[in-house]
Amino acid sequence: MILCYDGQNLFDSSTSHFGTIFNLDSLINNFEDQFKKNFLIISVTSNSKRQFQYNPYPIKKEKNFAEEHIKNIVLSFIPSVKNYLGINFDQTKFTVAGASMGGLMSIKTSIIYPEFENIISLSPAFWFGYPGILNDIKNLGNNSTTYLYTGKKEGHIFGDHVKTAIGTHLNSGSIINLGSIVFNHNFLTKYLKNGVGLVKLNRPERLNAITPALSARLKEILDQACADDSIKVIVLTGEGRGFTAGADMDGLASTSEGKSDSSEQSKDDEPWKGFSYVRNLDKPVIAAINGPAAGVGFILSLYCDIRFASETAVFSTAFSKRGLIAEWGVGWMLSRIIGLSHANDLLFSARKFDGKEAERIGLVNKAIPADSFMDEVIAYAEDLAKNVSPRSVKIMKEQMYASLEESFDDHIQKAFKKMVESFGSDDFKEGVKHFIEKRPANFTGK
Repeated sequence: MILCYDGQNLFDSSTSHFGTIFNLDSLINNFEDQFKKNFLIISVTSNSKRQFQYNPYPIKKEKNFAEEHIKNIVLSFIPSVKNYLGINFDQTKFTVAGASMGGLMSIKTSIIYPEFENIISLSPAFWFGYPGILNDIKNLGNNSTTYLYTGKKEGHIFGDHVKTAIGTHLNSGSIINLGSIVFNHNFLTKYLKNGVGLVKLNRPERLNAITPALSARLKEILDQACADDSIKVIVLTGEGRGFTAGADMDGLASTSEGKSDSSEQSKDDEPWKGFSYVRNLDKPVIAAINGPAAGVGFILSLYCDIRFASETAVFSTAFSKRGLIAEWGVGWMLSRIIGLSHANDLLFSARKFDGKEAERIGLVNKAIPADSFMDEVIAYAEDLAKNVSPRSVKIMKEQMYASLEESFDDHIQKAFKKMVESFGSDDFKEGVKHFIEKRPANFTGK
């Protein structure tokens, strides 16, 4: 019996979240023919709350929904399947498998229930489970065999911390590293040094056009970056020659004809909110607009806290030329960023304009020559990560967005209260101390 997480990705493209299809049914049929044994696959799907449902290492004292999920599967669901099928697999070695956050779940399942003697962990999101994953790896039972596939871009926390723990088990033979593979989840995530996390939209062949799957994956990765204490600043950009061309036109064509594929339907319980969650992330997000930013891609850039654009970048709202309206809050955000008149112009005309004009009207903080663009953006982000208090930035971000909807009196009263609270923070003490001692700051965010 093999328990597989993210079952929606295993068999059929019509149910896949991320476009990753394992064709597990065909693979198992080949195994059964080759080894003359029967396999029972129990697949469990995830939903729009996957970051909670599949995170066995919650932060900030959040309820551990993942452990509850695991217990329900093992204690209720699997016995129900057994009774329904009338199959006795008590003597069968249980296997649990998963990819990414499902890889974390597969390890955690074996920890809680040692009867799962085989663990298949594919490109697991170890950085999302740090540091709890370290102890769990160390506590894997002697009877467990873990088959581990790791991608080439797993992130520095995997490389610097978790790999050490795994290495111990590699020497003892309890973990078998089968090599490196790359799973294309439509994103390339690279965690840089100096406190900066770089996230790239990675569909360059489609100018990073946005699909529901890509949008869901973006939220997942940004949540992961926020959970990583070593990351102080997040930079969002696009792979190749563009930021994002907006919604994938194939999906729009299907919608216009009334025949959208079920795989392209939003899995979000509140789809109208779009990218507005970026405002609520507790770390600054910088949009590095390296090329075309249109439609919902244009909107995505607006929800970032700071925007830099290449001088050669091309912007367009695009909606009016597609028979659409100002969706996902762009009508509210754009007028507050550049003023009502400029916003009306860009929304009504859907005209194209470059990075230099974007700077002139206040849409971006700065337009930068293309040949030095990313170097300058990263340098700015590294300066933020190194020299300012994460606590201060977090609270100021909350204040700035709250101010858009509250009165001056309410705002100034709340600001006074938060300032008094700041006097007792570790970062305030460090801010004064490093200034007096004329040395670089060492802020902790506390």
